[in-house]
Amino acid sequence: MDRYADRFMRTILNCKKLSLVMLIITVSGMFGCIEKTPVVSVPEAENALFSEDGRFFVTGGESIYEITKDEYGIYTKHRLY
Repeated sequence: MDRYADRFMRTILNCKKLSLVMLIITVSGMFGCIEKTPVVSVPEAENALFSEDGRFFVTGGESIYEITKDEYGIYTKHRLY
C-alpha cells in the first residue's frame, strides 16, 4: 500500500509543478501583450520589415511606407509607393 501512496503523492506534486509552470507562462504572455504603443496609423497594415541598416517598412493597402523617428522621439510615416 505504501508504494501506491508514494506514487499518488508524486503524481500530485508533478501536477502542482505543471500548474505552476502553466501559470507562469500564462502571466508572462499576458504582460508581453500589454506594452504596445501605436506610433503611426497605416491603413490596412499587413506586413512589417526592419532592414539590415535599421530602417522600418510597413505595407498597407496598395502602398509601402517607411516609418522614421526624429530627434524628439516623434514617429512619421513616409509613403514610398
